[in-house]
Amino acid sequence: MIKTITKSFITLFYLNFLFILKNKKKIIFFYHPKKNLTLMHTYYYESLFSQFPEKYKIIYGHNCDHNVGKNYFFLKERLLKYLFNVDYFVCNNICDYFSNNSIKVYFHHNIYDDPWVSADKEEIMCKRLIKYNYIFVAYENSKKKVIKMFEKYNLNNKPEIIETGYVKLDYLINYNKKNASDKKDSILIAPTGIDGFPELSIIKKLENIINILISQTDLKIVLRPHPRDRIHPLILKIKNKFLNEDRFMFDISENYIETFSRSKLMVTDMSGTAYTYAYINLSPVIFFSMSENYLLKNDYINHDFYLNRNKIGKVILDESELIKSIDFLIENSGNYNKEIFKLRKNMKYFMKSNDRVIEIFDKFSR
Repeated sequence: MIKTITKSFITLFYLNFLFILKNKKKIIFFYHPKKNLTLMHTYYYESLFSQFPEKYKIIYGHNCDHNVGKNYFFLKERLLKYLFNVDYFVCNNICDYFSNNSIKVYFHHNIYDDPWVSADKEEIMCKRLIKYNYIFVAYENSKKKVIKMFEKYNLNNKPEIIETGYVKLDYLINYNKKNASDKKDSILIAPTGIDGFPELSIIKKLENIINILISQTDLKIVLRPHPRDRIHPLILKIKNKFLNEDRFMFDISENYIETFSRSKLMVTDMSGTAYTYAYINLSPVIFFSMSENYLLKNDYINHDFYLNRNKIGKVILDESELIKSIDFLIENSGNYNKEIFKLRKNMKYFMKSNDRVIEIFDKFSR
């Protein structure tokens, strides 16, 4: 504790001195508040900001226990308010503290318009988000849903919602063109965070799903938990149960492009990764729905995320449908490939997100 606080104060002193000498450059400070999510996001944001004009200086902050890389500085979130002369404070996980007198920008990390949190946590999240000046979202309907979300609550000074495209998707598609595996020999299971939407999580079904896939297919079975759940007791229990199975793999890689490219299809519950996966791989997804009634009750069913599930794959309600659905999707993968391709083209800034973000920052700085 003392060591991390001391390290943070050294960072504060150094950065404040550095920013005084910024030589008319605009300072963008990108902060990663979540220890276990930081390394999942560094590479594509580094790629984005490396393309910014020279009038910007990019510095990264983080809260990890180890060295992240060049231009990354350890700093506890609570001490951000003592950081001065930063023009733009940027993050893609919600922060409650910010550098002093900065324009605050939040990159939302969902590709689609699926709900950000469960209904009982939504108002609290919105009250945290009104501290931001701008929220960047991936596509038009997501923008509409976020505006509608804020309208539910009597909040002042709501942030401006801006459509930017999805930086992560564009980066990974380019990366995939150069590094994708030609061999597709697996089924990828990628559940959403266990505690995010407990009513919709497949965690209670997960062990049985893996058993069925191991016993009734000849493909490798890759379990990729949500990054927050990598050491969750329920996930570790499942990992340990199947660890000695030759065809079972537990994937916690930070850059998951190889895992994506080697799989024939994905099985998920309601993870936003489903659309990222489909758009990168042009491969179908099985959505294991735990409660269609819950989706209707909370008006989630009218989100494109749920309306378009059958365009990129199949919705199933029970394990008994699993193998039949896999066979159908693999047999008809070419048709789904075409449907996913058409859906992907609906993103206004598809493969243009970097240029779009730079354009927005240039407008800020005029």
